Amino acid sequence: ALYDAFLEDRHLVSEGKLIEISYRQLVDQPLATLQSVYAALGLPDFEPARPALEVYLHSVRGYKRNVYPELPRSLRARIGRHWHRCFDAWGYPL
Repeated sequence: ALYDAFLEDRHLVSEGKLIEISYRQLVDQPLATLQSVYAALGLPDFEPARPALEVYLHSVRGYKRNVYPELPRSLRARIGRHWHRCFDAWGYPL
């Protein structure tokens, strides 16, 4: 219900007040993605924030994301039925 309401009403958010990024963008290019977020939202200059972000990214450089076994086909189908609107809205494959 929460995501349905968000997807239904996100057009009501004023231009320049909402940006959507994918997790993959953030993981693959964190600094460039955050810089684009700053620009899209009209936030103050990104450069003063860059050093602290670089320090943080360096501190988590060795982090390994969890690896999960593949979900059973029946569960993937059930998730697809219930969450298809979100998958479609953000361009994720079912």
